[in-house]
Amino acid sequence: MTFISTSFFIFIFLLLLIEPFSKFGKHTFIAVISIIFYSYSGFNLVLLLFTSSLSDHLISEKFRSKNKLIWLISGICLNLGFLIGVKVFYYQNISTGNPVDIIPLGISFYTLQSISYLIDVYKQKVNRIESFIEYLSYICFFPQLISGPIERCSALYPQLQKFGLVEITQAVPALRLFVIGAYLKVVVANRLSDPIYKIAESLQFDAIFFLNGILFFLFIYADFFAYTLMARGIAKLFNINLGLNFNKPLSKKTLIGFWTNWHMSLTKWMTDYFYIPIMLKLRATRLQRLIFSIIAMVLIGLWHGIGWNFIVFGLIHGFMMQIFPALEKYLKRQFNVSINLNNRLILILTLAISGNIFIHGSTEQLIELTKIDNYRFLAPNSSDPYLTTSFLIGLAGTIPLLVHEFSRDSFFYKKLSLSTDILLISSTLILIGLFFADGGDHVYFAF
Repeated sequence: MTFISTSFFIFIFLLLLIEPFSKFGKHTFIAVISIIFYSYSGFNLVLLLFTSSLSDHLISEKFRSKNKLIWLISGICLNLGFLIGVKVFYYQNISTGNPVDIIPLGISFYTLQSISYLIDVYKQKVNRIESFIEYLSYICFFPQLISGPIERCSALYPQLQKFGLVEITQAVPALRLFVIGAYLKVVVANRLSDPIYKIAESLQFDAIFFLNGILFFLFIYADFFAYTLMARGIAKLFNINLGLNFNKPLSKKTLIGFWTNWHMSLTKWMTDYFYIPIMLKLRATRLQRLIFSIIAMVLIGLWHGIGWNFIVFGLIHGFMMQIFPALEKYLKRQFNVSINLNNRLILILTLAISGNIFIHGSTEQLIELTKIDNYRFLAPNSSDPYLTTSFLIGLAGTIPLLVHEFSRDSFFYKKLSLSTDILLISSTLILIGLFFADGGDHVYFAF
C-alpha cells in the first residue's frame, strides 16, 4: 500500500474515525493498525515481520543471563539471516529471469532497527521493552515501516504513548509535508524515472551517460525524499516526530558532506553500530580507519541489494571519500603543498560514475565500463530519452526542491501562518492535479 493510492486514503480516513479508541491502549492500537497496513502487501510479509519481531523480543529477555553476548550474536545473525536470505533469493530469481514478488517491504529498514534495539538493550543504553505488543508497535509503526527512516528505540518508542490526532494548528503543517512529498513523487520522480533508466541501460558511455549518473541522484533524491516527507507528515498528524533523513545533501561541497546528510539514518547507523565499535576495539591506525570506512560504504551498497553493482558502488564512494582527504594531508605533510582535492568536483565526478552503475549494474555493463574503446563524447541519439515533454516537466518540477536545497530556511519546514500554509498546500495540489504522472512504486521499496 503506497501513500499515494486510493486504498491508503481509505485507510487514513478509517483511521481518523477510529483514532479516539486509541486511548484504551496506544501501543496495541498502533500495532494493530500497522499490521493491517502492512498486510495489504501480503500475509507472508506479515508472518516474516511477526516472526522476526518475536525472536528479537525473546532474545532480548536472555540478556539477563550470563551468556548474553552469545544471545546478542545469535539475535544479530538471525536478523541478518532473514535479510540476506530474502535478498539472495530475490536477486537470484531476477538474474535468471524468473518473476518474483518484490522484496518484503521494509525488511532492510526494520532489520537494522531491530539490530540497533538489541545492541542498545545489551549495552543498557535503553531499557528492554517488556511487552511484546509494545515492541511490535515500535518496530512496525506504519508511516516509517516500509521505507524508513531507521528509528532508534530511544527516539521513537517514548513518543508512541502520545499517539493521537493533533490540533488543527499542527495538522496543517503536517499536511504541508505530505502534499509537498506527494508533489515530488508524482510530478517529479515519476516523470524523471523512465528516461534515466533507459539511458542507464543503453551501454553508450558518453557525456549523456555520465550526466545521467548525476540525474539519477536527483531522481532518487526526489523519490526517497518524497516518501520521507509524506511519512513525517503522517506521523506528525498523530503527534509523532520522525527523524530527519535528508539535510540538503546536494548542496554539500564534499562527498563526506554529501553522505553525512544523505539517508542520514542509514549512514549514522553504520557509523554507530559498525565503524566506531570496530575502531575503538582495534584502537585503529589511520590505514585501518581508511580501510574500514571503505568497507562500511560497501556494506551500505550491499544493504540496497545483492549484486556486483552494489559492491562497486560502495567501493567507488568509499574510495573517493577517503583517498582524496588522505592525499591532501600527505601532500601537506610531506611536501608542504596545499591542494583542495576533497571538493565539489570530486563529488560530481563520483555521482556521475556511480549513478548508472547503481541503477542498472549488470555484469555486462560493468565489463563494458572497463573498455576504453567504448567511450566517446556523444553517441547517436543518446539524448533522445530526455527530449520528451514529460521529462522536461519533471526536470522543471525540481525547482522547488532545489530552492529548498539551497535555502537557509526552507519553506518545507519553516513555520508559516495558517493562511500561508493553506495557500501553499492549495497551490501544490493544483500542480499535482495539472501534472500528475503515473509511475512505479517508491524506488526504495525494492531495497
